[in-house]
Amino acid sequence: MDGCSSLWEALAGVRDHRRRAGQRYLLPGLLLIAVAALLAGRRDQLGIVRWGYRLSAEALASPGITRGRVPAPSVWCELFQRLGVASLEAALGTWVQGGRTPGHIATGSERLRGSATATTPGVHLLAAFSDALGGVIGQLRLAPDGNETAAALDLLKALPLAGGVVTGDAIFTRKKICRVIRDRGGAYAFTVKDNQPVLKADIALAFGDDAPSGAWSPPPDLARTETIGKEHCRAKRGAFVRPDAERPSESRPARCRQR
Repeated sequence: MDGCSSLWEALAGVRDHRRRAGQRYLLPGLLLIAVAALLAGRRDQLGIVRWGYRLSAEALASPGITRGRVPAPSVWCELFQRLGVASLEAALGTWVQGGRTPGHIATGSERLRGSATATTPGVHLLAAFSDALGGVIGQLRLAPDGNETAAALDLLKALPLAGGVVTGDAIFTRKKICRVIRDRGGAYAFTVKDNQPVLKADIALAFGDDAPSGAWSPPPDLARTETIGKEHCRAKRGAFVRPDAERPSESRPARCRQR
């Protein structure tokens, strides 16, 4: 799906998994009401239903709800139970992109607030946030025992990385991830910590003030020492790598070597 000019167009692309009897209400219309209710401060299904009950018949007709009122709670329950979450996330990500260049893409994983229960650890999400576009352009749910590196590869392969710069913490500093970003025309700046001593030493050799004569070094605008993201994402030596930058030979320090 190409860039969408409106949220309605994006939601119209979400797959409808409801039974035929439950499709009397247009899916994009219900989703649009749910989004509006969430933006108005509602945080659960009952809150969405109650917020919808306050809408006038004229307001409901705009998103295609012609019955004069929102459906009963049971209809909403079936909607959320059968909702194709991956399809919805892909549609919203495409809408946020709008065919534009994402620029700086910050990647990270967090546990969804309020999703944990006494018997379940909660929903763990891996997301990619575009600073230029001001929104999440891609998101995946991680399995409780899933591999975050593998999930990051799947997420990056689905994103438009050309001309963008991907940042993240130390867990993303892996050869496979760096290779995918460069192959898709992007650049990266990841945190390197003491758990990767060889890579950290290579970076210090290539970018440090005491680098020996003849050591590879990038142009001044690509080698920086700065704070990336939040305080816990501080990189002592950050490396910007362009897709067209010269790859180091075997005798030069590798920029994304695993321990």
